[in-house]
Amino acid sequence: MDDKLIKEQTIFLQLLYSKITECSPTNKPNLCNLLSFMPPSIDKGFVKEAISIEKVLEYCSLTDKIEECYVFLVEKLRVDWARLLPEFKEEIIANIQTTCLRYDFSDFAELTAWDRRYLQVSWAKYEKIYLFEKEKILDDLALIGFDLRRNVISLHIYNYNELWVICCEQLGILIRKRVELDFDAITDVFPKIDGKLRFIIESNLEEEYHKLRHELHKTVFAFLKAIREVSVERPLTFEDNLLLDKEVQKKLDQFDIIKQNFKNLIFEIYQQ
Repeated sequence: MDDKLIKEQTIFLQLLYSKITECSPTNKPNLCNLLSFMPPSIDKGFVKEAISIEKVLEYCSLTDKIEECYVFLVEKLRVDWARLLPEFKEEIIANIQTTCLRYDFSDFAELTAWDRRYLQVSWAKYEKIYLFEKEKILDDLALIGFDLRRNVISLHIYNYNELWVICCEQLGILIRKRVELDFDAITDVFPKIDGKLRFIIESNLEEEYHKLRHELHKTVFAFLKAIREVSVERPLTFEDNLLLDKEVQKKLDQFDIIKQNFKNLIFEIYQQ
């Protein structure tokens, strides 16, 4: 096959595979997410164990699977095109329009009128506002002893239970701000929230909630582990850590209620 075409297909696969694996609260690529976007002939065990997308593509190249992976992915996009976010569609179109690959997409890769309207939403403007509010709340929590940036709790003003309640309240305010700003951004352009827009708002909520929960888990675990090690006068064993993690997860059940409350809020606004 033409070397130029193989190169274009490889670059396209790298772009799409990067997008598919980028959503993770730990900021590490989840390569297992690739499996449903790759043909059955691919060694799934290798993909699960691979340390990077580059290694996956290197394997595909060495086994002459680049074209097969590309064709499989194009067909997957053809089936799922209507469900993709407009900015993802726009990025795909931008990356193929000056290549030979554009002919493989010519019968389905286009933006609808709804997509074009959605692309007018000023996400960056409202994201900037949200990040400012987030930094402010994280600063306030750090001042009273609950530092989510450094994953440190210091009890110099409140006791642990009081501090935990304050932290959940403040993070609840932050998550509500995420929802409200997304509504503001969308209603600047759309007169009414439809089902697709509601799904986007819920997805943004879910993503931010998992980021905050991940940092909350690390912070509480580190704090309780330090206390436990002092009390038993030895490092915790693997089994000790497992039990402690269960204790932390149970504590976080209280935080999980916040997410459900805001999902209910989104539903109420959607129904209006």
